[in-house]
Amino acid sequence: MTAQVIVFVVCAAACVVAHLVITASVLRSRSSVATAAVPRPNLLVEIVWAVVPAIALAFVLTATWARVRDATHTKPSAIMKVAQ
Repeated sequence: MTAQVIVFVVCAAACVVAHLVITASVLRSRSSVATAAVPRPNLLVEIVWAVVPAIALAFVLTATWARVRDATHTKPSAIMKVAQ
């Protein structure tokens, strides 16, 4: 595996773990005691608020993965000159 693929896989895994923790946090906070001073939001709204970014991230990760795969299979057509 190339370095690009390894970095992508690590980043994708971190995003998945983060979204799982966010969703678990939303569900776990429902078990806390509600008080009159702090209103409890609607559970459906909280779940949608946590899942919609995960779906958007899945689309971005899919597009990025396609670009990474294309970049690993092609050779650069020009060599960049580094400023001296």
